[in-house]
Amino acid sequence: MKKVSFEINSEYRMLENSELVSLLIGNDCVCENCEEYNSGKDIRFVLARMTPAKQKIAMAAIELFKRNLSGDEQKKSIRCSEDIFNLMQSIVGDIENEEVWVLLLNSKLKMIKRIRVASGGIDRAIVDVRIILKEAIMNNAVALALIHNHPSGNERPSSDDDMITKQLVDAAKFLNVKMIDHLIIGKDKYYSYSDEGRL
Repeated sequence: MKKVSFEINSEYRMLENSELVSLLIGNDCVCENCEEYNSGKDIRFVLARMTPAKQKIAMAAIELFKRNLSGDEQKKSIRCSEDIFNLMQSIVGDIENEEVWVLLLNSKLKMIKRIRVASGGIDRAIVDVRIILKEAIMNNAVALALIHNHPSGNERPSSDDDMITKQLVDAAKFLNVKMIDHLIIGKDKYYSYSDEGRL
């Protein structure tokens, strides 16, 4: 993970959490709600107390920051499961519903495109292999990696995960597209089908 410098934030680095919350909410005084943030609340506590217009700006800034964390990773060749994890953890590692993404790769295993192919509930997202392969063909990909998250934090694969992995490996092989991995991300850890010798 690359080191992020925030010298641009100058004096904001010196403020207490409650003072930052106060600025974001738009309250000039450090109120009880802001002090409450110091007792273990997360960013959703703050967002819930912002106006809709401020929420949009804050969410855009958060998303841009998350993409910046994985920005350098996009330029590298994908050589191992850790490369995929570094690229995708900031995208799916902290969300509350299950999402399925695919990395489309060129012959040097560099990313052509990153696409979300399914979004579901807290424990399931329906994946259509045809959509994934259509995207691979349209983008001239020669390899791909499948990634999805387990919001529970448990990175172990389910029987459904095993089934979709086999279906995609077989179908991709028929089109001369190599599936290099299927990564299941559970917060800050992951399971790799490739590392486990299951591809």
